[in-house]
Amino acid sequence: MGKDVFIHGEMRHISTQEENPGKHLVNKYIYVILAISPLGWIGIHKLYARRWLHFAMYLIFSITAVPAVLSVFDFIKGCGEMRDDKNRIWV
Repeated sequence: MGKDVFIHGEMRHISTQEENPGKHLVNKYIYVILAISPLGWIGIHKLYARRWLHFAMYLIFSITAVPAVLSVFDFIKGCGEMRDDKNRIWV
């Protein structure tokens, strides 16, 4: 299990890989910048997060507007995630 720590004036829960199976730790700011950039439309933020299948699907469907809309949702979701003391989030 994770642990609770006091970071920058607030109490945060530091989670572990066991609590987030199938997810990877990525830098929050790099992830959201990649998601909102034009390269986010082809899934470059998914490649950065080592989500190979998601990246392939974004790349295949990049001829439609669907990945562009999904990358905006990924941006919003990434902005809302709580980061740890090293600015990382689970994706």
